[in-house]
Amino acid sequence: MLARAFSTQPRIHFPAVSIRLLKHVPGRLLTAGLLAAAGNMSPAQAQQQPGPWLAQSTETRSAVLQRLATDAAGNTYLTGRFTGQIRFGATRLVSQGRSDAFVAKLTAGGQWAWAVGVGGAESDGATDLALDAQGNLLVAGSFTGRVAFGEREAVSQGGQDVFVAALTQQGAWRGVLTAGGPGQDEALALAAGPQNTVVIGGRFQGEAVFGAHRLQAAASNDGFVARLDQSGTWTWATSVGASEQGAVRRVAINGQGEVVATGYVGGTARFGAYPVAGQGTHNAFVAQLSGNGTWQWATAGLSASTTYGNALALDEQNRVYVAGSYSGSASFGSHHLSSQGGDDAYVARLSAAGQWQWVTSVQGQALETSQGLALSALGTLYVVGSSSRAAVGPGAALANQGGLDVFLGSLSTEGAWLGAQTVGTRGPDEATAVALNPAGEVVVGGTFSFSEPDSGLAPQLVVGRFRLSDAYPPTVQHGTRP
Repeated sequence: MLARAFSTQPRIHFPAVSIRLLKHVPGRLLTAGLLAAAGNMSPAQAQQQPGPWLAQSTETRSAVLQRLATDAAGNTYLTGRFTGQIRFGATRLVSQGRSDAFVAKLTAGGQWAWAVGVGGAESDGATDLALDAQGNLLVAGSFTGRVAFGEREAVSQGGQDVFVAALTQQGAWRGVLTAGGPGQDEALALAAGPQNTVVIGGRFQGEAVFGAHRLQAAASNDGFVARLDQSGTWTWATSVGASEQGAVRRVAINGQGEVVATGYVGGTARFGAYPVAGQGTHNAFVAQLSGNGTWQWATAGLSASTTYGNALALDEQNRVYVAGSYSGSASFGSHHLSSQGGDDAYVARLSAAGQWQWVTSVQGQALETSQGLALSALGTLYVVGSSSRAAVGPGAALANQGGLDVFLGSLSTEGAWLGAQTVGTRGPDEATAVALNPAGEVVVGGTFSFSEPDSGLAPQLVVGRFRLSDAYPPTVQHGTRP
């Protein structure tokens, strides 16, 4: 096992949702009364059966939630980075340097089970995580200098390096593998596939080494995809070949072991024999590799300004769903969109051969973006991100509490919107991750900016779970900092 190798679519309603400030309640921050309001149950019923819940951390400085994953028992795992201190229920983590990585677990009932941090004197952070077939938790990110993952120490080769680490479901570090070179190298995406293989994507600067595989950036920095086999050996690594800059932000593995990647490139890029000519500063790409690391096709969403690929999902027909943001006039194959202000959010589908089949958007005067995608077994596509004042989804305007709000939408696999809603505070809020658990419930994670008397807006990590027929609870309870 790889872990062992480490260690050796109808009408859309947009209900306004308010968030009120309450006194600190450690651990789970959704009471039985709120559960009853959200799920139309009595408090006693709410305590007796699973229902919607919200959980949050508390911070003294800043934190970012990057990704979520769920296991067969309904537990939720999250990862990201933090500065200063952060509390997950009874567990308090303190950063060792500018920023540290964290990994935390929520039980199926919304209780914080554990949290661990890792970092050194510089900037460190985790960006993605996944569970392998044996239930081991795999985490990817970047670190600088000397960092300890449990009893195993990693030392970077110069600037930032890539790490892939394994933990048990109880939060014990099992081991770590690293890669990189003397420049700034980051792992931004991770996926676990058949035969306990792991694929990561990211960006590197100058030269980077993945075991016996050496990559050279064509410009100042470039995107990469690399694969680990079940023994923890880097079996291949390849670059995007961007003429100016590039990054792989998400990767996914289909049932045949092929790898799909999305992100952005600046200028032109050559994915093996498949060139992509950019138009603007950054252009979103979607590309596929065979299981042995050979590029099979590549395409791009083009704009004279910017487009980004931020999220991926695959269906059983190997069709590709991608979400992100664009600005200006953008083309996704024969499909065209024009943004209304700054960045607008999009969701699109490509065929298994990389042909753009449809694209739809959420538009506004400021910043709209899609950050996460999840596809249910019944064929419902969920997208999360952020929307601003006067943002418009298909057929209706989105409610807004102030600044950026969390946006959650659902679509059919043919691109028909099924529903959408927003939730937020008076400050900037964003959803960065979404996952589905085996019971068909949606888990959403992100950052809310709660107002606090002594320090203005304080960003807090929030994770919420609800059934497909439920909306967000009418009130989110917030705990002040300890």
